[in-house]
Amino acid sequence: MKMKHLIKIRTMLLMLVVSSAMIFGSCKKDEPVGDKTSLTASIAAADQLAASATIAVYPQAAIDAFKTSLAAVKTAAASTTLTQAEVDVQVTALATATTTLKSYGTASYATLSALITECETLANGATSTSYPQAAIDAFKTTLATTKTAAATLLTEAQVTNLNVNLTAAKKTFGTQIYGYIDETLYLNAGWHFDEGTGTTATAFSTVKHVGTFTKGNAGVFGANAALPTWVTGVKGGKAISLDKGAHLEVPYTTAFLPANLTISVWIKPIELYENNYVVSQNYWNGYKLQTQGGGKPFFTYKKVDGGIIDADNETDNSIKINVWNHIVITLNGTTKELKFFVNGTLTKTWTATNKSIGPLTQTLTAPAPQPFIIGCVATDAELASWSWTETATSLGYFKGAIDELKIYNIALVDGQVSKLYNDEKP
Repeated sequence: MKMKHLIKIRTMLLMLVVSSAMIFGSCKKDEPVGDKTSLTASIAAADQLAASATIAVYPQAAIDAFKTSLAAVKTAAASTTLTQAEVDVQVTALATATTTLKSYGTASYATLSALITECETLANGATSTSYPQAAIDAFKTTLATTKTAAATLLTEAQVTNLNVNLTAAKKTFGTQIYGYIDETLYLNAGWHFDEGTGTTATAFSTVKHVGTFTKGNAGVFGANAALPTWVTGVKGGKAISLDKGAHLEVPYTTAFLPANLTISVWIKPIELYENNYVVSQNYWNGYKLQTQGGGKPFFTYKKVDGGIIDADNETDNSIKINVWNHIVITLNGTTKELKFFVNGTLTKTWTATNKSIGPLTQTLTAPAPQPFIIGCVATDAELASWSWTETATSLGYFKGAIDELKIYNIALVDGQVSKLYNDEKP
């Protein structure tokens, strides 16, 4: 009997367990399906946001993360058995994803994105005729690094840092364009000669070198010795007119003897002859620029090793009388190149191979440093020390007008010379 009762009790317990399982299992099945209205609206809004999201507004990584979250919510929303609690979970998930995406759409990021676009346009338009290739490569490397970083999820401080660095790189690249000359760095002396009155001309460069009007040598010209006068300049304004030994003397400083040199000047000669001196720094013991009878610019300088270089552009009639001519000579002591430009065009290049070009001397001796002279070979005191006597026909002095004289401490490149000419021409 006891055995039969035990079997009966065991059977009843088993039935109770099965019934309980069926009851509890049916609880979720019997729970009402949730209202998806809010979820559907959230998905629609998120779809619009995803469609309009671009890297101009948000980092690519943030966009990708948002779209991944949206896809997951859409997959869950496709279920026909979501409870209200499950619907609410998806709505919350999508709201969180939206908030996260928008948190990356800051003003700093928008500034960075616009800057990247601007720099891409600049980099894509840059060619080796306008910029050094090394400068192009360096700028593009910085730009690529910035773009890669900007596509990731960054803090506001990191975005700000990218903005600062790329802005600096863009500015540096802009200064490397061939036509650009930073005169605050590279112009050692420069005169516009626009005073129009008085007997001095003051440089517009950082150092205000003063050129003093000086009469021609009395021993050579006698009563005909003249002072400089003011005339109309190359592009309006004023210029200095020289004849009968008239010239300007500027106290010497090392600014007139840079390791690399560019002389840029406009001249309007009234006569072409062998000793038409434009500028002189210790004449052939330093350097001098003049014109020759054949209408060629002629440059002489002393090298570091003591050798003397005489060179012209080997092009007769380069310089015309009674019209403004733009002359530029550049001496690069590193590449050992001497270049002549006339009216913005390169007319001759001398090198270490074809002319033994070398660095400019950095020491002036025999004589000691003399004034920088505009329009004559040497001072009266220096002429008196020479062992020979100059005459009105042999003395080196300029006959004509001079304007826009500039002395740079770098050898300008072709594009820079071209820009100078185009900026200053009549």
